[in-house]
This record gives sequence, C-alpha cells and structure tokens, in this order.
Amino acid sequence: MAVADQMRQTLQLDVAELDAVAAVATGDAQAGRVLARALAEAGAMPAGAVTGWADELLTVVARHALRMEVQVYAAASVVHRIWATPELAVLGEPVDGGTRLGALEVVEVPHAVALIVGLRRRPVPAAEPIVAPVDALVGGAEAVPRLAALLAGGRWSWRVDAAWAGPSGAVSAGSLHVVDGGQAGLWAASGQSGPDAAVTLSPCSAGDVWRRLIGLLPRAAAVEGSA
Repeated sequence: MAVADQMRQTLQLDVAELDAVAAVATGDAQAGRVLARALAEAGAMPAGAVTGWADELLTVVARHALRMEVQVYAAASVVHRIWATPELAVLGEPVDGGTRLGALEVVEVPHAVALIVGLRRRPVPAAEPIVAPVDALVGGAEAVPRLAALLAGGRWSWRVDAAWAGPSGAVSAGSLHVVDGGQAGLWAASGQSGPDAAVTLSPCSAGDVWRRLIGLLPRAAAVEGSA
C-alpha cells in the first residue's frame, strides 16, 4: 500500500500502484480510481487532490521524457529506476513491498547512478580483454575461467539502460554494462547484440566509465514527450 512521508517528501508505492501511475497517463480511468484511493489512504491527498511535491513526483513518473534502469548483480539482482523531464528527476529506490520515489535535480542523475553502483577509482589492469557470452555476466561465468576469477575476487557487475523520446517522438536508447572487479579494476562490456551474443570486457578507468555514463544521457533540448 502507498506510504507518504511528508517530512522527507517521498512516496512509496507497491507494484500495482506504480503501474497505475503509468496507466493513468494513458487515460485509464480505473487505474486512476485505484491510485487515488491508495494515495488518499496514505495521506497524500489532504485537500482531496494530489498537490505539491507528491504531484510533482507522480507527474514526472507518468510523463517522463527519460527513463533509466540501474541493475546491480550481486548476491541478488537489485533494480533502481529513474524518470526525468527537463525540469525534474525522480529516483525509485527498491524497498520492502515496493518502490520509494524521491525527487532529484536533473543534474544529479549521473551522480545518483554512480552512487548506486559504487563507482570509484580502481587500478587499471594491463590485461587483455575477456570475451564471454552475455549471460555469463550475470550467471554461469564458470565457463569462462578469467571472468569467473574476476567476479569471484571482485564486487559485482552492473548495467544501466536508458531510453528517451526526441522531438520527433522517436525513442533512442543506450546501455552500459560494467564488471567491478575491486582491485582487479573496472571492465566495460561492448558488443552486446542479443542473448546468445558474445561480449568483450575491456579494462578501463573510472573516468572512462563516467564519460560513458554521461554519454547515455540526452541533452535537455533533445528530450520531449514520454519514452
């Protein structure tokens, strides 16, 4: 069920409620009633309507121009979501029972992603790239001994997917997949083209990863509509 935290200005929604936010944007009246009832019970509609910070959060999620998923593959897969318009961004943090929504300034988006994935300086190994199946990055790495050793001695791997709508309505997308090997360094994946494809992991610096992360984000002027 929805939980509104007036002091922190965050809104927690379960899966059905978060889905209803997107459905309301398409004109789904039933979803609107379900969402309104949940928000009213959470105290997010003190005057009978969603206003202020809660309205801003829901508007960005419903009518976003940029959508990102940040997936960290550790002991278990954890997914954070980010929605943004040119004016405001919303971070969706996974919590027990759903997703907690909180506002971000748009310029804070790459920093938020870096914090989620734990991006920091690592040694850059003088090593040859590793070629492996895409699926081996998130399980089954034993078939690729060098990758298995990297993951066993490292921290985790993570992936960022971004999609945004341009002025013409066409949707553009990009992704970044990195293995954080701890003292074995950061390794960026390239060459993904399907679930059965091979990828090449190349050692890189934190600065290289940061620049690739920034490259996933469109210019504000190039974003319009909903992705």
